[in-house]
Amino acid sequence: MLKIALVADCIANLTGGAEKQIYELAKRLDKSKYDVTVISLDCIGKTSGEWFTSVGCQYHAFRVVRIYGLSGLLQGIRFYNFLKKEKIGILQTYHFSSDIWGAFWGKLAGVPVIISNRRDMGFLRKPSHIHAYRWVNQWVSKFIVVSNSIRDMVKSTEGVPQEKIEVIYNGVDLPQAPSKIPASAGMTRNLIEGLEANDIVIMHVAYLSPVKGHIFLLEAFKKIIGQIKNVKLVLVGEDMLEGFLAKPGDSYGDQKQCFIFRRT
Repeated sequence: MLKIALVADCIANLTGGAEKQIYELAKRLDKSKYDVTVISLDCIGKTSGEWFTSVGCQYHAFRVVRIYGLSGLLQGIRFYNFLKKEKIGILQTYHFSSDIWGAFWGKLAGVPVIISNRRDMGFLRKPSHIHAYRWVNQWVSKFIVVSNSIRDMVKSTEGVPQEKIEVIYNGVDLPQAPSKIPASAGMTRNLIEGLEANDIVIMHVAYLSPVKGHIFLLEAFKKIIGQIKNVKLVLVGEDMLEGFLAKPGDSYGDQKQCFIFRRT
């Protein structure tokens, strides 16, 4: 049986995109063929291993405070021993710390296949991050990206050849009977005042941050509302913009067709 380790910086909950995809992959891999272990590097007291053990996987936490510090070294030795003992055949990493730390120790442990999963455009990356990626990329067998734009970014900034990059879009688990799902406007109307039963509701769920590009969505929405009168936009997420999107004037809080529902 092939043993697979999925390593992420943090798995605090299953609402984040990466966490959800890791969970779905771990759950759906054929357990008669694959022995799956999910590993988190931090989030002390937040990650529930039961999410993964309940779907036939193992879960381990390696509490790495800083990958270049003492904890990175001590936990790295522990991780190395784990990889050797379990004879891990495929190591797939998510997020920067796991990509660098995981690939380094995976190479030392002789893991045959190392996969790096890239899920964003590197908005928060510094030159030092790019240098670190270029250093460990030599040990990576395959790069999985979730969009063509990320593929192009990895090629241009890290010099990864295209034949080593595979574009796999995020999967969505569609219900077996979609016709039985209530209309989105009906569900949303219970949360936000101002929505009508016949409204066409567009909902965007993500924390309100510049890297999520809400401003572009709002600019596009301005063009839509001139053509479709009963369309409404609902933004759901923790506000990290200090209320900017809800302010009148140059922002969009004064539009009667745009609603911001902050998660608390």
